[in-house]
Amino acid sequence: MRNHKEEIAFLETNRYLYQNPLTGLVHRMGHRLVQQLISTPRGKLIDLGCGKGDHFPYMANCNFIGLDNDKKLLSLAKKQYPTANLCHGDIYHLSFADKSFDGALAIGVLEHLSNLDQALKEIQRILRPDKELVVLIPTENYIYKLGRRLIVKRHIEKKCQVDYNKLVQKEHVNSHQKIVKQLERYFKITKKIGTPFIVPIFWLNCFTIIQCQNHHL
Repeated sequence: MRNHKEEIAFLETNRYLYQNPLTGLVHRMGHRLVQQLISTPRGKLIDLGCGKGDHFPYMANCNFIGLDNDKKLLSLAKKQYPTANLCHGDIYHLSFADKSFDGALAIGVLEHLSNLDQALKEIQRILRPDKELVVLIPTENYIYKLGRRLIVKRHIEKKCQVDYNKLVQKEHVNSHQKIVKQLERYFKITKKIGTPFIVPIFWLNCFTIIQCQNHHL
């Protein structure tokens, strides 16, 4: 659980990442690439950990549900996207029937989950056979950490009076390598894309986008 200062810093980080010209460009590029990897955009989709709806503009013509466990973030999403179909829920215990969705998105979510196995089992359960889970995860490599230190850390520590390194350590509990390994346990990885340089070279990119196919019957 975040304390009050950490909650403010978390919200400010999310806001600033899209406001800053450089980080905003990288994040928006990531959203576009994620959406391109959904093979059935006209099907029923779920945006897991949707937050305040950063991905919603990229699903304007889709039938989707935005799910998050943070009521404050859902409230912000509702204000900005009043017609969006939002659901307050727990990714570890999803309140949907088996094989309910044609696609699932988890953008900047899996690195935060304390019980990654349980979340992936639930995602696998609600996806129809052969449909995709598309995730975006940080590489946490040298380039990523340098950019975070030079751009985001300075801003957040000055504005929110928190130790940003400790906040990130508390928030990002799963490494890139661990997430990929766990995804391979439950899904077939069919495609990887790097952001911002497209080619899926770990040390070159800030984020990796992974398309996974559900083989659970």
